[in-house]
Amino acid sequence: MRHRVKKVHLNRDYDHRRALQRSLVRSFVMYGFIKTTKPKALFARPKIEHLVEWGKLGDLDSRRRLLAEIPNKSIVSKFIEDAK
Repeated sequence: MRHRVKKVHLNRDYDHRRALQRSLVRSFVMYGFIKTTKPKALFARPKIEHLVEWGKLGDLDSRRRLLAEIPNKSIVSKFIEDAK
């Protein structure tokens, strides 16, 4: 049986998908938009929405979580300012 195979693979292995998602999120936060294919955009959307929730909180814990996902202080501070 094929249990728990409902996620999007995008013809990539785990590490490549994770790197792709991180780069899409960084590009979206830096520039406010990304030009990509629809499946990749749908793949990155839940992660971006989750990070926006942390950005709206704006407290120290949220900032540290964002820094764990996006290791660039200037991008994280801009993200928190824009999310409020």
